[in-house]
Amino acid sequence: MYKALFFKEWIKLRWLILILIGLSLLTFLKIFLNISAAVEVKGAYHLWFVVIFKKAVIYSDIKYIIPFSGIVLALAQFVPETRERRLRLLFHLPVNHNKSLFFMLFTGFSAVLFLIGINLILLVWMMSVFFPKEVVISSIITSAPWFVSGLAAYLGISLAVVEPAAWTKVIYAVSAFSMALLFFEPDAGAYSESLYKYVIFSLFYTFTLLLPAFRFKRGLN
Repeated sequence: MYKALFFKEWIKLRWLILILIGLSLLTFLKIFLNISAAVEVKGAYHLWFVVIFKKAVIYSDIKYIIPFSGIVLALAQFVPETRERRLRLLFHLPVNHNKSLFFMLFTGFSAVLFLIGINLILLVWMMSVFFPKEVVISSIITSAPWFVSGLAAYLGISLAVVEPAAWTKVIYAVSAFSMALLFFEPDAGAYSESLYKYVIFSLFYTFTLLLPAFRFKRGLN
């Protein structure tokens, strides 16, 4: 049964995942070419000075890729289920409906983690070409909040889509977009001491999804 659920979710998400990977590749290619041009025109010393001493984040174009991916995957996964009332069928399968729902979440969550992994590998490779490992590590710490916000976006939007009541949808969506706080501080490594709090807050959505799913099952609004 779980293999069938996974296959169903994979059918919905596979092309989107490929498109989002392509978006990441194009974004990193743009950044790489810009950095290469800067080295060619102004020299490596100027680039190092700007990045190391002024703490410029020269790869900030990637910050919205994962949050956007999380939102798109959540919509693609749960809008068809709720609009066509297919989610109610989940509660009549010969398996525990909570486990089935968590399995659906796990599939989408894994897709977001997969995209995070690809973006992280691209970031490490690109920064390693131009900078020492200390700067590479700093870039990982700096970009981590953006990646975490993608997980929150996926879970929060999933929660808002499954919720049957319109007014509650708005509350859930606003709470999900509150993770925009992770984009307010431009300095490199600014969230290194507080990131774990946002991770805990993001994972909290996983358990709250059971309430709107129950309400959807009962047809409450």
